[in-house]
Order: sequence, then C-alpha cells, then structure tokens
Amino acid sequence: MNSDSTNREAQAIPQELIGPVPREVGLSGKGITLWIIAALLLALIPLFAIWFCLQLQNRTALRRDGRVVTGEVTRIWTTRAPNESVRYTFTVDDVAYSGKADIPVNFVRRFRESDNILVRYLPANPRINHPDAWEWSVNSYWGLYCFMIFAVMMSNTIITILLRERRLVCEGVIAIGAVTRSKQDKDAIRIEYKFRTEDGRLFVGTGVSSITEIINANILVLYLPQNPKRNSPYSMLNYWAGGPVISRKEQP
Repeated sequence: MNSDSTNREAQAIPQELIGPVPREVGLSGKGITLWIIAALLLALIPLFAIWFCLQLQNRTALRRDGRVVTGEVTRIWTTRAPNESVRYTFTVDDVAYSGKADIPVNFVRRFRESDNILVRYLPANPRINHPDAWEWSVNSYWGLYCFMIFAVMMSNTIITILLRERRLVCEGVIAIGAVTRSKQDKDAIRIEYKFRTEDGRLFVGTGVSSITEIINANILVLYLPQNPKRNSPYSMLNYWAGGPVISRKEQP
C-alpha cells in the first residue's frame, strides 16, 4: 500500500473503535428504520396465516350450510388478461348484500352486466358468499401468496444484513484499505477496495461510501478475523460503535 497516498482522516481511528472487543454497538436512524420494516414484514406472516384459515373455514361453511339465491351482476372487469372478475348484488330478507369473485377461465365471457347470477351465501352471515356456478378457491389469491413469499424473503434479507453489520462493528478488526474503484449508483457511491489483515494477507471488498472516494485513497475497514472476506468500510450505514446513538449526527 502506498504510504504517500495515505488519507489522514482514514488513519485517524475513531475513539469508539479503540479498545477491546466486543465493542458496544448502537443503531443509527437508518438501522432503526430497517428493523421496523423487517418487523412489519414478519408481522404480516401470522396475519396471512389467520386470514388463510378463515377463508378455508368460510369455504367449508358455504359447502355445508350455504343457501342459493338469485343475484344480479353489477360489474364485469378484466383483472389480468384473459381473467375477469365479477361484482354482484343479492337480497336476503329485504336486505341488499354484495360480493365479488374472480371468474375461472372456463366461465370467462359468460356473464354480462345486469345478468342474473346464482349466489351461495351463509344464512347466519350473508356477507360470506360466492357465485354458486363455481366453487370458491383460495388459489384465486395467488397475488397475495406471491407477496407473502416476497415479505418472508425480504425480511430475512434485511435481518441477515443487519446482523452481519452489527457483528462487524462489534467484533471487527481495524485495517486501512485502499480504494480501487468508485462508482455512483443512484443515491449511493459504491466502492471497491483492498486491505491487508494483521497477518499480512491481502483481501478485497466492496461497500457503500458517504463521499466520493478518490482512487487509491485510504479508508477504514472492519473485518472479521475468523473470516476476513466478511468486511465493510467504516462508518457503516446502520450501526455505530460506542453504544446507543442519541444525538450523533448522521454522516452526509
């Protein structure tokens, strides 16, 4: 590493990194936001499970106790070609109710607005209803299933990133790295760098910088001594060394 290009700011190790490990760690504002997002995504999973069980119960109840009445189609619209959805109304004991459902492919274009349609409903709660021509199916909510899979994968990714970053701040060894590449990527500046471990081994890494780094400029790097491939520039986006952040000014 060329000592002539050493960046003094990079070599000036922050006070919070000096001392024994594990270090005390605090969340930044961005880190708090990511934990909240992950928690909200995870909270959707039991809610989805409860909803799914209720839909299965409703389907079973309609099969067993449902009654059939003639309703009227009030709207037909295309959801995703060639699939269509139908909205309808019906009356039970002089009270009007409505419902909607996705139309199976083999029933597409069989209904028009103002057509009659047979509706199966629960006498105890007519708001639970479905066209009698075809059976209600949870498979019609495929979009929701895909969203739940996305929520699980996204929450798992966020939590993994946060835990890995926390461990780096908590246990990471300090090294001085040299920037080998810098590229503007939307709102962030992504950099590539190289550094040497305490035993002289050379490693490369990538990360996000808050400022435009000059090629060969030096930066602070934290790496895990057990696995130097796990490394990141310091300071990090989501965690700080030195305990809870109360009034710490976020870097630009």
